[in-house]
Amino acid sequence: MMCFVGVPSKEHEVLRRRVENTATEFWYYIRHQLLSLKNQAEGNTQLITHIDRMIENSHGYQRYTHNTALQNGAVVLNSI
Repeated sequence: MMCFVGVPSKEHEVLRRRVENTATEFWYYIRHQLLSLKNQAEGNTQLITHIDRMIENSHGYQRYTHNTALQNGAVVLNSI
């Protein structure tokens, strides 16, 4: 088995992807629950505003995962 210095092992990459997928699925679940709560809020503008802010702030997570995916893609291409 070849091992490159500074390159994660296959096992590491599999586990990293599992963690990333689990975190993404968890966020989808939380977002769905927030949207359901927002739909039930019926006129509670303070709650609706707070939920909207929470969902809006999640875009930082989405940018982080996108940038991480680009960096990982570059690592894979450079190792080929």
